[in-house]
Amino acid sequence: MQTGSHRLKSVNNRLIILLDGNFQHQHQKAAGRNYASLVTPDIFVQPSNLDNMKEYILLQEALHKVPNKRDKCTESHKAANNYRSSTTWKGCDNTGLMGLCCRHDLRYSMLMLTSGAANQSIEVRNKNNRLSAILHQSQYRNRKSIANLAEWLRHKLDQALIRCNNKLVVIRGLVEQRNPNAESNYTVNFFRFQWADQKQIGLIEEDEEVTAKKKKLAKFLTDEEVLHLYRERVLCKECSESIFKINEILGVINNKEASQKMVVESLGERYEDLRGAGKTEIGLLVLLWKAKTDLFALVVDVWAKREPLMTAQAGNILGTQLKEKILAAIKRQKAPVEKAIKLFNAWQKAYFQKADPRQLQLPENWDLTFDKFLRIDLDNPLWSNGHFYYNRAPWATDPNVRIGIKSVLLLDRVEEDTKLLIQELDWSITWVCQHWDVTIRAISNLREASTQEPIDLNNRFACILLSFPMKGWLRLLQSELARHLANHEGLMLAWMPDVEQLWESTCSRHTKSNHPWFEVIQKIKDDLTSSGVSDIYNALERLDFAKDDPNPPNDDERAEDHNWITDEESTPGGDDEVAACAELE
Repeated sequence: MQTGSHRLKSVNNRLIILLDGNFQHQHQKAAGRNYASLVTPDIFVQPSNLDNMKEYILLQEALHKVPNKRDKCTESHKAANNYRSSTTWKGCDNTGLMGLCCRHDLRYSMLMLTSGAANQSIEVRNKNNRLSAILHQSQYRNRKSIANLAEWLRHKLDQALIRCNNKLVVIRGLVEQRNPNAESNYTVNFFRFQWADQKQIGLIEEDEEVTAKKKKLAKFLTDEEVLHLYRERVLCKECSESIFKINEILGVINNKEASQKMVVESLGERYEDLRGAGKTEIGLLVLLWKAKTDLFALVVDVWAKREPLMTAQAGNILGTQLKEKILAAIKRQKAPVEKAIKLFNAWQKAYFQKADPRQLQLPENWDLTFDKFLRIDLDNPLWSNGHFYYNRAPWATDPNVRIGIKSVLLLDRVEEDTKLLIQELDWSITWVCQHWDVTIRAISNLREASTQEPIDLNNRFACILLSFPMKGWLRLLQSELARHLANHEGLMLAWMPDVEQLWESTCSRHTKSNHPWFEVIQKIKDDLTSSGVSDIYNALERLDFAKDDPNPPNDDERAEDHNWITDEESTPGGDDEVAACAELE
């Protein structure tokens, strides 16, 4: 029985988590010679593949003659032992606990490492993660998480279905409306097509060459506006400048025109074609894009300064002096921010008057103020609307299209989350079935080993607690495993309602119609029922026997009979069990 036998290929190994286990593995090796061998699961990258990657990197370095450089990854790894993390690491030293403090974030897959140093064959990035209450509470938290796992998966599925239903209501309302960009109503395929176009435009806009070209064009148009003002100043009949000042201005104009022609040549255009582009719709859109880009850089800077104030309620402690310094730094930026806002408002108004004056009536296109600027976060649609992407497509100008795209994408996300939950469900119930099967086989092997005469002193359990008598130890271990099996079966019975509900909600579309879980849980239920019935029969027999007894014993006699065990009633090997328990105490 393989883990994940019902998982979907579309989401196979999509959810990958990495824990650095170097510390634990090294302590396990140093603990003694009888340590358990390292077993690398199938979902992990095999160590041989890592060795092959190291050899490939060394070969490429030798072929291309790459000079030796400082290993920045190793230096970043040492940052985990700085003063800020020293308290956390002291709590983990010599305990075998793994601390998620080293800031490493592996992006591709899981690796099981047995050596300490990080190297260039493992791509890592720094990230600050910490575990809270990892010492004495970790075992309790892990047990509690396992007990609530099925309920948690069902809760996640319920939340996904609620979000799906909400967005379906939105989409049903949109598909009943007339689409002004087509000759029919809105459709889901139309929203998907618009999203594909938006992604394509976004990838083009993020290209460095395209961005550099737009910046050059924006600078050219801005300089042309300045040159236009200089020309009007010289040609003005009421100009009161002296002849020397006019000659100086003409020299500046000639020099600037020469540099402008060089910029146009680098853009692959003609100077005469671009001279008047600043008044066209495309030119105004480029200038609006440049103004919004500069404004976005300022909002990022302001939010970076305000971050300590915004997170003060989450546990960060700020003194009065530090708050005053932050507010003073924000106040110093007010002048450049207001200048950028004024320029943005001017180009936005000019663009909409040229393209579509009706857009100026919309609230999102009203003039921006400094107070509004401080309330705008980095996820505001202002920074990602169509004008920022230099486009007039429906996804850029139609609010209904943007709402439809978001709803369709959320439905796709819910679908993917549902598949991941199905995979997690399969892994979970497969694990409990495998654990149940392993425990059953272990108990059977113990029972077989304890009933052999004479007992094999070299059996598979001989290396555990060598000082114990073998027969007593085997029976003690068997009783302990029986108790563990009872707890595990109780866990499976607690999972049963949630698993059945999850299976009924998802199996029809994504999973197979059978799983070993159902056979195992049915057997547990049958055994529980049969044991309950037998207990009832035994109680009834004792009750009938008590009724037939003419002289029933009183309570004291019952207690004495209960505590008295004769030699004939004692089970074979009982002395061994008592001795084993005494030595264990």
